[in-house]
Amino acid sequence: MAAVFGIEFGFNKEKSRVKAEGYLQANKLPNAIAEYEKILKVEPNDLTILNTVGDVYARLGQNEKAIERWKRKDLPRVKKTPRGWVPTSSS
Repeated sequence: MAAVFGIEFGFNKEKSRVKAEGYLQANKLPNAIAEYEKILKVEPNDLTILNTVGDVYARLGQNEKAIERWKRKDLPRVKKTPRGWVPTSSS
């Protein structure tokens, strides 16, 4: 894959996601993680994929890695207010 301006060419996120889900259904959890990690290399802040990878790590009993995915320090923190979701300072 070649990267130009931060965009990966030759990578299809949807195909990779479908492949990862197939691995999950077949209970091939390490393979699923490897496929999801490919997506995160291209889109490191995809919250759905981050949470899914965290869940898979937890299923494998790799709790530290799961927490690492669920609690990314570089993602903005938000809180719900009557006016909607607003950024908060990191704890």
